[in-house]
Amino acid sequence: MKILVVNSDMTGCFQYRVVIPMLEQKKFGIDYVAYPFIPYDTTKNYLELLINFVYPYDLVIVQR
Repeated sequence: MKILVVNSDMTGCFQYRVVIPMLEQKKFGIDYVAYPFIPYDTTKNYLELLINFVYPYDLVIVQR
């Protein structure tokens, strides 16, 4: 399982809410990728860009 995490910052909240639990999940074959923002390109269709961004992942977590 692949998880995408879009986080608002890389501070303590992110460490406690995402990194530490994901380290434990890795034992079960669950891996994650963290991005600090959702990509945005004014020259492209935003919905299509967003769909292509999240498509390869099984789960998306967005931290405010």
